[in-house]
Amino acid sequence: MDLDGKVAVDNLPETQRRGASEGKGWSTPEEQRLHEAFTGLEDLVDLSVRHARTRGAIRSRLILLGLLDAEGQVVLPKPPFRPSKASLTRAVIHAERSSAASQPITPATQLLQLFMQLPPERQEVALQVVRGLVALG
Repeated sequence: MDLDGKVAVDNLPETQRRGASEGKGWSTPEEQRLHEAFTGLEDLVDLSVRHARTRGAIRSRLILLGLLDAEGQVVLPKPPFRPSKASLTRAVIHAERSSAASQPITPATQLLQLFMQLPPERQEVALQVVRGLVALG
C-alpha cells in the first residue's frame, strides 16, 4: 500500500491488473453497480479491483455513463443512471438467444427487434425515449 492506503497496481496479481472481465461486455446491472458505487472519491484501481476490469475500462465506462468528462474530471451533480446503448443491445441479443423457438414472440421482443433494425442515429433517439420512460417508472 502507498501512503494514502491505496494498493499499488504493480503489487496486484495479473488478473486484477488486467481485469478478470477484460474483453467482456458490460451488462446493464454491472453498469448500474458501477454508477451507484462511484462517488468521485474512489481511486480507479479500487473500482477496477471491485469490478474485475482494467482501470481504462472503468474510466471509459464512467465517461460513457456521464460520471466523468472527456478529461477525466468528475461531473457534478452526479447524473442519474442511464444504461449505455451497448448494454441494452447486449440485453436484446441475450433475450433473443434465450427465448425458445416454440414460444410466441412477446411484444417486448418485437419492440427490441425493431429497435435493432433502426439506423444508429434513430436508435439514439429511441434510446432517449426509453430512458425517459424508465425514469418515469
